[in-house]
Amino acid sequence: MLGTELFDGPLFVVFVVGLTTALFYWYSTKNFDYWKKRNVPYVAPIPFVGTVIHNIIKPLHESEIERYKKLGRVYGHFEGTSPLLTVGDPTLLRNILVKDFHHFPSRRITTSGNGLFATMVANIQGEDWKRIRAIISPIFSSGKIKKLMSIMKECADISLIANFRPHGKTGASLDVKRIYGAYAMDVLARSAFSVKIDTYHDSESPFVKTALKAFRKSISPKYVMFQIFPRLMKMLGIPFYEPEVFQFFQDVSMQIVEDRKRTGQTSNDFVQILLDTSKELSEDPKSELNEKETEDVNATYGGVSTKHQVFKNASKKSLSHFEVVAQCVVFFLAGYDATVLTLSHITYMLALHPDIQDQLREDLKQTLKETDGEVTYDSLQSVKLLDNIVSETLRILPPSVRIERQCAVDYELGEQKIPIKKGMIITIPVYAMHRDSEFFPDAEKFDPDRWSAENKQKLEPYIYLPFGLGPRNCVGMRFALTEIKVAIAYAVLNFNIKRSPKTKVPLNIFSSHGLLQSTEIHVALEERTDCPVLK
Repeated sequence: MLGTELFDGPLFVVFVVGLTTALFYWYSTKNFDYWKKRNVPYVAPIPFVGTVIHNIIKPLHESEIERYKKLGRVYGHFEGTSPLLTVGDPTLLRNILVKDFHHFPSRRITTSGNGLFATMVANIQGEDWKRIRAIISPIFSSGKIKKLMSIMKECADISLIANFRPHGKTGASLDVKRIYGAYAMDVLARSAFSVKIDTYHDSESPFVKTALKAFRKSISPKYVMFQIFPRLMKMLGIPFYEPEVFQFFQDVSMQIVEDRKRTGQTSNDFVQILLDTSKELSEDPKSELNEKETEDVNATYGGVSTKHQVFKNASKKSLSHFEVVAQCVVFFLAGYDATVLTLSHITYMLALHPDIQDQLREDLKQTLKETDGEVTYDSLQSVKLLDNIVSETLRILPPSVRIERQCAVDYELGEQKIPIKKGMIITIPVYAMHRDSEFFPDAEKFDPDRWSAENKQKLEPYIYLPFGLGPRNCVGMRFALTEIKVAIAYAVLNFNIKRSPKTKVPLNIFSSHGLLQSTEIHVALEERTDCPVLK
């Protein structure tokens, strides 16, 4: 019969394909009037992908600047069919980051299925986050960091200056990113786990190879799919992060924890500080912690199974051993890229501004006279120009192009009462805000003096966000800044940093996974013979 032939023939196939395409098109565009209905300027979306494609065909920082200038400090955009809101207005950011923090208590919630990843302070939610954050925050006090200064100084000698020296003798151009990468990894490995490595010369060690694999963040098809179809990727069980990386660091950390628990040996590292702090809290009768208040949780992600303990009563002020491990791993992984980028960018800026470099060197030498040549935590803090140079570099080239918060309950933002639904992502355009001439006059100019005590008072709050602000800011900020200052002080005191024929002006930068990356950063070094640092 004709009807049967129709359903069996090519016309039926064409009909089904056409209908499916039409339904998919309708579904992918049905929410595209979301911001128009709410009278909010927005980036025009594209069917099926929203506005994400703009951030793939063009570097994210360039897209952010263009949108910011065209649409203003508050505008909408889309990831697939999901609406997001960008907020770069400091008054509104005060509400989001601090005043109404309970409405925006977390960064983007990424469900990985990996127990270690989910337990990291950057990812954990609710009362567990409050407990873990409250425990680890004092660990980054100035007193605790002072105990780790010896590690930073030794790595500055062995991993930084020793590797700079051959270039300083010849004056040949070098890419500072590689050497700063070795320094940062050596500092983090020793500070977190007391693992002594020589990253620059021993790139084949399992620790170094695994760490470098974790830090590779090039744009990939998988990354694009997670941006456009996050629910689909989650449903298919496709991991965003390489599970073997987490498994490796979990095994290393757990072995350290178990060895110290068995032998009673201690060490001056992050693992030990966490263990000691957790032990003190668990022995405090006020904490009332006992084994009955924990439960085992199993999770499988990307073929890797994990088992760990979480506290059923989140108000108890202590950490399980698994939670100790998770914080050590996030400390290591999160502390690498931003440090390497910032060190490389500061060095680049000093090469371009020799007058500022010379003044910094003189300030450092004067300070070291007062400490008999010993670089100390307090002596570095007293060199205000060093702090200003770091701050200005982080303004012009912040490691994170933007930061995010996720709405926990329905909320109305500002006088316009922009409705923000539960689960919506708020993106904060850090890079664009840092280059807003209304916030920072002559914003493209490298001017450390804008951070002097007098000028800093003129800056509006909530416009400078290299480490975020509010309760969810970077908990390791003080450690990272100290690590950076130690390295720059050693570099400037030992070498004149100069332009080389390979130095790019302006710097070639791109953005990958939200980080502001740079291509090779070439400078030339000239070794000095008057370094006053006590050996």
